[in-house]
Amino acid sequence: MFTYSILSPNTTSTHLCGLKRCFDEIAHTNPNWGYQFLFEEKSELNPHLIILDLTLCQDLTLLSSDEIGYLNQDQGYKVLVLLKKTQMHLADVLLREHRCSLLCVDERLFRLREVVESSLKKRRYISASILSKQLTSKPQEQKVDFTGAELRVLKGLCMGKNGVEISQEIFRSQKTISTHKRNIMKKLGASNNFELIMQVAKLDSRNTNFLVNEK
Repeated sequence: MFTYSILSPNTTSTHLCGLKRCFDEIAHTNPNWGYQFLFEEKSELNPHLIILDLTLCQDLTLLSSDEIGYLNQDQGYKVLVLLKKTQMHLADVLLREHRCSLLCVDERLFRLREVVESSLKKRRYISASILSKQLTSKPQEQKVDFTGAELRVLKGLCMGKNGVEISQEIFRSQKTISTHKRNIMKKLGASNNFELIMQVAKLDSRNTNFLVNEK
């Protein structure tokens, strides 16, 4: 049986309770999978995921030296930062300056399964609501020209939906969705799904705005 280990040095009881319910659900649907929370003194066990609760923080300068150390480690994909929707400025800083994953606690459903999969595959995870906020951020000078159909597909991808789900939602064939996705990736210079997500996350920091051209 595989046991997924989590170190949570500063998570509030409310958020920790919600996270545990999500982990319980994953364990319930995967009989050969289990999880355990580690105490601070057991950190030498090299946990699969480190959870940092920054929902009460507005400035990284207010973090403790231990918290800064977690954020600055090379294996950023193992660090999950909890944020609120009102902390998009902080989310932008973390996206640009660190490698950590970001989870918005205000989302109705935590996509914790995707967080787990991302950490095991050594990939960064970014909440759909955070990506969507980056997508609709304030207008800037440089523009990326998307058709209306491409923008709908892109928004679906940012929300964590797959091609089948987007196809059903906008009533287009999966082949059409794949074509739109290839065009989007070409326009953003992305060669794979992860690069596509990261390019969307960086749009605001690159002074880029979406120009929708309905065709």
